[in-house]
Amino acid sequence: MRSKYDWQFNGFTVTPDAKGYPRIYVGGHMIAVHRFVWEQAHGALPRGFVVHHQDGDVANYALDNLMLLKQSDHMRIHLGWTRENGVWTGKPCTRCGQVLPLGRFYVRRGAPTGFCKACHGQDTIAHRKRQDPKAREAIYQRYRERRKLGLVGR
Repeated sequence: MRSKYDWQFNGFTVTPDAKGYPRIYVGGHMIAVHRFVWEQAHGALPRGFVVHHQDGDVANYALDNLMLLKQSDHMRIHLGWTRENGVWTGKPCTRCGQVLPLGRFYVRRGAPTGFCKACHGQDTIAHRKRQDPKAREAIYQRYRERRKLGLVGR
């Protein structure tokens, strides 16, 4: 029985990589077929960009199914972020799984955190309950001492 990868593409034998993407051996290098198709039509990929399968089928490398995306946008699509009118508007919480507006997440280093604000609050409360009261008091004592010395802001 033939597997779905036992075929030829423009005279090249197609084999899957570890993630199942069809690839071919061209010019001494293995290259994904979808990338090869894109580069034949549009030239080399710009730095920081990737070719995305619009229908999600990695074996469908028809040119009209391929789209050039910034790598960061590509990751967001596969992580379940939502986009309206070219602007990212929501993302799933990694704890509760709900897709929520970006305003419902704290921002750290310019990007929304993984947990929504509600889940973050629940996690913080649970952490405080697990923490030993003596250890927590020691942490607060060190903080108060550093504040007296002017090592931390108020």
